[in-house]
Amino acid sequence: MYRHILAAVDATPISARVLAAATALATALGGTVHVVHVDESEAVYDRVVDLEDDTLGRAQVAEAVDRLRAAGVRATSAVVDGLDTDVPALILDTAHAHGADLIILGPHHRAGLARLLEPSVSDLVGRRADVALLVR
Repeated sequence: MYRHILAAVDATPISARVLAAATALATALGGTVHVVHVDESEAVYDRVVDLEDDTLGRAQVAEAVDRLRAAGVRATSAVVDGLDTDVPALILDTAHAHGADLIILGPHHRAGLARLLEPSVSDLVGRRADVALLVR
């Protein structure tokens, strides 16, 4: 049970909670954690514009893997490039590619009308996931 955990991280403080949960579960269950960060870009007319510097995402996953390994957890990582609209699918594709039986990610709630018009990444992953999901 939960031997292959995918931890989706981003540049928000919520990622610390995601990693803490992944560390605790992997330690207790003898699991492996695959840390993924989606380097988002956005389609603007006929161009694709990066929304963040990919070196920040790479540094973030490297730091996460270092923390996991320091805690005695087997860990790997990846930075996946994709459009901001494709983030849920990219997380799910990465989970499937690594045989994940649990996905852990943060909630990233939207408020008011935006919640109806643009569901959060965690909402979309939750609707499509065929493995367990922990929103931390």
